[in-house]
Amino acid sequence: PIADILFNMCMTVILAEVHTTVRQNAQLCWLGSDLPVSDFSQNRPVPLEAYADVTFVDDVAVVMHARTNDRLITMIHVIVEALVTATETRGLAINFDRGKTEVLWNLAGRGTKQIKADAHLAGAVMKWTTKDGKPMQLPLCQEYKHLGSWLQTKHRHAREVAKRASAAKQ
Repeated sequence: PIADILFNMCMTVILAEVHTTVRQNAQLCWLGSDLPVSDFSQNRPVPLEAYADVTFVDDVAVVMHARTNDRLITMIHVIVEALVTATETRGLAINFDRGKTEVLWNLAGRGTKQIKADAHLAGAVMKWTTKDGKPMQLPLCQEYKHLGSWLQTKHRHAREVAKRASAAKQ
């Protein structure tokens, strides 16, 4: 039982470093706070570009939105590279296998068709090279299932209802 607590403590430090790196390198707003929430009725305006993270022990989900597809892809690169650096400096590694670390994206607007075609030709993998010349590869997916939640692109709610009905019958 203590392993999860210790890993949560480690993830807190890793994510603090990630937030600092992302703020410095991408001037990107984090929609979180290190302070406890005292009033859930208060809200603040959502910036045009921002990201937030949700962690549970060793799992991290990062959600983000941007004005353009190109900016969104850049944000993905910056955040992934910051996570890799923060974990590697602590002797940890991120598993980039399909089903472990993936990108679920919902692209819209100018250039979407070409980006999706390029991703398809690349084998549903986002590839790039870091500033240090390190090749990066991140699988793309169309749905995310974890801890009873199921997120998917194209808002296919009927598919989710059918899947849950099937699971209930079993």
